[in-house]
Amino acid sequence: MADRTDRLIEALGSEVSLTGEAVDYKIGAALLLEGDRPVFLEGLDYWPAELRSRRMTVRGVLRRRESTSPADDGPIPAQRTQGDKWWIEAPAWEKAS
Repeated sequence: MADRTDRLIEALGSEVSLTGEAVDYKIGAALLLEGDRPVFLEGLDYWPAELRSRRMTVRGVLRRRESTSPADDGPIPAQRTQGDKWWIEAPAWEKAS
């Protein structure tokens, strides 16, 4: 996975084309890359049902953001997210061939 992460770091801020499985998380739609690395799609909360779990190719600008959930003192614990998250800015997608 370090090799994949190194390649992602080298591509930061550039137009990329990534292929993986279309998956949904509570924080949004993502492309699950080899090695279980999710790359989230900016502006897409959920994949359309007919594309979910399919192999997809996504193109856009690769970004990385610090992602932390604020503390929540409410009666129901919130799901926490921490660490860097990878994002595709202005994503466009198609079914992978």
